[in-house]
Amino acid sequence: MARLSFLFFLFSFSFVHAKTMKFYFDSKLVKTLSVNEMEKSVSIETRSVYNPNTRSYEKFKSFDFKELLDLVYGKRWKEAEEISFFTSDNYVPFIPVKKFLMKDSFLAFDSAYGSKFTTVGKLKDQVHDLEPFYLIWEKGSRWDLDRSDWPFKIVGISAYSQSFNLIPKSSEKIQLHGYKLFKKYCIACHQVKGVGGIKGSNLLKSEVLQSSNRARLIQYIIDPKSVNKSSKMPFFPKRIRNKKAAVDSILQYLQWLDDKKTERVESPSKKKKIFSVERLNNALSN
Repeated sequence: MARLSFLFFLFSFSFVHAKTMKFYFDSKLVKTLSVNEMEKSVSIETRSVYNPNTRSYEKFKSFDFKELLDLVYGKRWKEAEEISFFTSDNYVPFIPVKKFLMKDSFLAFDSAYGSKFTTVGKLKDQVHDLEPFYLIWEKGSRWDLDRSDWPFKIVGISAYSQSFNLIPKSSEKIQLHGYKLFKKYCIACHQVKGVGGIKGSNLLKSEVLQSSNRARLIQYIIDPKSVNKSSKMPFFPKRIRNKKAAVDSILQYLQWLDDKKTERVESPSKKKKIFSVERLNNALSN
């Protein structure tokens, strides 16, 4: 874990200062581009993003993300399943390619005001450093996208043709529902079976599944600060109606996953290696 974090540090340090991005496809390095190289082929646009915390718009210099993907991958990125974003603080969200096909997105790299490349969080004194890159979307998109769809501090991008296969059978309805929720809301911070971010703990290696007070655990996941005021984990999405049942399905999915004997579950039909944080860091260190 220490080595993994150290590699993330080296990765982020170099990109913040050089404003450079590495692009991967199925864990293989495709291209490395600096901002100067990007602007030679992709036009710079000024885009406004509504910040609900300040109730005002913020303007950023950015590149059309789909144009940038075309430049790097050609048209094959459109046939991929997902695009993952690696950040300097170990956050790794997975965004389905279909979202990028349906909506316009942009890769911001600087403030349009000539000020620091930052944004204001929920608390008035909470200022987030966005360096070196920030994924933003067209106006009006904030309300129908998830918070994980707006990653900042982006230092690497990978498109890949096959999502990791940690999926229960269709007959295991509760676990399958838990998988979908975990993939959408949890895996960006909590790595499992070598896939996902390491901002939070590895839930399969922690004491989470062995908790004797399941009701308290479910309450903690729904509203962390109600159980631990110093917790930094975000609350469970408010738009989900039956939160207790939803969280319970996530725990059942994790238990299902923990019962697997292999370190990584692979597709029986496709033997492609699954992309993970470790594989990215191994590639970066070579």
